[in-house]
Parts: sequence; C-alpha cells; structure tokens
Amino acid sequence: MTAPIAERSDCIFCNIVNKFENTQILYEDDDICVFPDIKPASKLHLLIIPKRHIEDVKCLTPADKELVNKILLVAHEQLSKNNLSLDDARLGYHWPPFRSVKHLHLHAIAPASEMGFISRLIFRKDSYWFVSVSVHRLASHATDFSLSCIETRTTASTNPHRTDRIIGNAYTRCVLMTSYGITMDDSELDPSELGTQEYWQRAYIREIENFEESGDSGEVWFGEDSADRVIDWICNSGLDKDTAVIDLGCGNGYTLTELAREGFTNLTGVDYCQEAIILAEKVSQAEFPHIKYKVFDITQDCVKELGKFGIVHDKGTYDAIGLNPEDPKTCREKYIEQVDNLLSDDGLFIITSCNWTEEELIKHFSEKMKLKRVLPTPQFRFGGKVGSVVSSVVFEKK
Repeated sequence: MTAPIAERSDCIFCNIVNKFENTQILYEDDDICVFPDIKPASKLHLLIIPKRHIEDVKCLTPADKELVNKILLVAHEQLSKNNLSLDDARLGYHWPPFRSVKHLHLHAIAPASEMGFISRLIFRKDSYWFVSVSVHRLASHATDFSLSCIETRTTASTNPHRTDRIIGNAYTRCVLMTSYGITMDDSELDPSELGTQEYWQRAYIREIENFEESGDSGEVWFGEDSADRVIDWICNSGLDKDTAVIDLGCGNGYTLTELAREGFTNLTGVDYCQEAIILAEKVSQAEFPHIKYKVFDITQDCVKELGKFGIVHDKGTYDAIGLNPEDPKTCREKYIEQVDNLLSDDGLFIITSCNWTEEELIKHFSEKMKLKRVLPTPQFRFGGKVGSVVSSVVFEKK
C-alpha cells in the first residue's frame, strides 16, 4: 500500500520534516529531525524535533518517554560529533507560551560560555520560561524528564518551595510576593558571574571585535524594547533637550545614542568596564561625537567629579551590583547613596531591573527618593496573580 503523500502544513517545522522548506537537515531518522537554528545563540545551535507533531512540553505523555530519551541522545551525539564540550552546553525547551513555534523542539547550544547577554536571558537555565536539562541526564534519567517537568510546573502554583527550584530570580521573587505574601526585603540575589567585572571585560572584548569586523554594535540589556520604553517616556515627559543625562553602566551606549537621535544634547555615559567605554565611543563617534563617555565605578569612585544631573538612568547596573559575589548589600547601599548625590534637586532617577520587583526597588530607594511613576512593562500571569518580567520605576529626589 502506498504511503499517504504529505501536504504542506501551517507548522513550519512539519514542513521542514516533509521537505517543503529549503532547510539544511543535519540528521534524521524515522522519529527525529535535526537542523540549525536560524538565529544561533552560540557557535553551535541546533533544534532537535520529533517528526510527529507534538505542540510543546506540556503535551508530552508517559507514552513519549522513549521519544524524549531519544531526542536527548541525539543532542548528545551531535555535540560530540562537533567536538564541543558537554560541560559547556545548554539544552532545554521553552515553556509555553514562551516558544516561537508550536512544535516541540529541544535547543542544543554550545559553547554556552560564548552566548551573549540576551541569549543568556532567553535560554536562562532553569528559568520560568526555559526548562533546561543536563546533557549528561541521559538513559534512565532522561526518560523521566517530561513527567518531572510537567509535574513541577503544574504543582508550582500551590507549592512555593517547588516554584523556587525551577524559576529565576525575578520571577521567583515576584511570585512569592504577589501570590504568597512572602516579603523579600532582607534577601540578596544569588551571586553570579554577571556580577563580576571580569565577565563584562570578556563580553565587551568580543563585542568590540564584532563591531570592528561587521559593524554590529552589540546586545542591549533586556533587549531594545526595554530601552525604547524608557526613552519614549523621557521624550514625552516635557524635559528640556539640554537636560543633563547620565547613563550608569552605559554598555554600548544604546540609550544615549537614541536620546541624541531625539535631540538631547547633554549626555554622559559611565561604565566601570573600560572595554564598554571603548565600544560605546566607537559606536557613537561618527554620528554623535558630543556624547561624553568615562570609565567610572559607581560603587568606588567620587561622584563629585561628574556633577549633577536632571536624569540618572540605569538599566541593569543595579542588577549586576546585586549579583556581585562579594558583599552585594554594602555595594547596593553605596550605589543608592551615590545616585542620590548625582541627582539635581529636581532630578529624576529611572531604573529598569529584571532581578528586583518594583516593590523591592521602592523599598530599597525609599530613604533617599520618592516614587514618581511605575512604567508599564511586559507581564506574566501566575496562580491568578499578575507580575512583571522586568520592572521600570521612576523616582524623584526627596
């Protein structure tokens, strides 16, 4: 009997399986298909999918144990085939609704250490949006992955201890505060390499090389949407275009160049990483040479040399300070004091964070500043409660 002829589907991955798309197939058998991700997060970024249409991890059943095991085994083989370290790989599935294609696909990324900031966020290990699994978790353990994943996710809404094991800093803290009434005022973030200067030096050295080779200005903390949201608010707030603006932890200078594009003229960017300043100067020198950049450590150096500002902006620096493995609480307190000293009498402090909730930010800064506005940001719904993926808050000097 002749097998039925496949027809084009609304699912792009099903079309790849059935050869309706011009996609490079790296491996396939009766059950599995492997091809490169069109937006690779590192040197190797593969998508490993079942040929049978399964919408996502929530649709897996006990009957799929063998298939899940095989997907992981294929990932293991592909990493080994490409001579990439299994200890420096990121494997996982995006949890609904945080997936771009409604067809189950395992991401296999290596080296994980070479992923950029945005990629690290998108494929953040054990975050609420990305269910990660160890590449070594094969054979008998791997067959339990789908069940344990589903069990953990579906019971999280009634058990905060299990929630804490599977989701990242910001989401965990927001869930505990909004859903369970648990205060987090005295707790610190888990330390991370993102809180070390060495990490950012390495990251910006790579981005300088990329800029010189291809003109790519690099990644923006939390994505351009988060930056543009703040820029739009500043532009619509009625401030004079000659208002002194300083960006703390300016990185590649994206916020400042966009403000310059909108007509702001008195712009300063500081970063404790010299490599970031080099990149920012390279990016802006042709079009906006009036932007001033300076190597400056907000927790160590004297702010008097910088002067006073009508807007002090931070997107990610307070987060990085909170992730510092060495005495983050003292560093955070020093940061708050320094920001207060930078503000003019009628100045505004605008901060965006992915690790602290708006309630925590208001608590942290309440001694020196008062809340002016909370800017709307993307939200999630959990256990009947609503929280934000990032927090953007505007303060004014007391």
